[in-house]
Amino acid sequence: FVAAAWIGHEDLCLLARDWRATYFDTMLAIAAWRGHEALCRLAKEWGATDFDTMLAEAALNGHEALCQLAKDWGATNFDTMLVNATRGGHEALCRLAKDWGAAVFDLMLAEAAYAGLEALCHLAKDWSATNFDTMLGNAAYSGHEALCWLAKDWGTRDFDRMLVEAIDGR
Repeated sequence: FVAAAWIGHEDLCLLARDWRATYFDTMLAIAAWRGHEALCRLAKEWGATDFDTMLAEAALNGHEALCQLAKDWGATNFDTMLVNATRGGHEALCRLAKDWGAAVFDLMLAEAAYAGLEALCHLAKDWSATNFDTMLGNAAYSGHEALCWLAKDWGTRDFDRMLVEAIDGR
């Protein structure tokens, strides 16, 4: 059932439901992550209600229409949407999450640094992020030297954390 939603086999999802499958929120999340709107609609019709997870999963892979649909159906966790959109490198969805009320800009900065996404680091800073120590640690852990320099320029001084993260990182 879950695998059918993953790949987008609507016919197999129907069969699984006929055979008494009940993981409709899981189906919704996976279908949103994969961008299968028809399966999202089926999952909701069959009783799925976890629209915040749908929103988060759709944001991770840049499915803006599904993010809008999740919001229309009642999703309200725009902070997680922002973090996942950042992880996926989707600036437009980051902006949308902020417009809808997301405010976890330090987490956005940390995720952008971890992923090596300089433009999103700048955007997070423009939106009031100030935790440059975590930015430095995440950039060092992931091996993004340019972002380490940027964090230093922005005022971080936790160079011991940088050292430890660089040793521990990938």
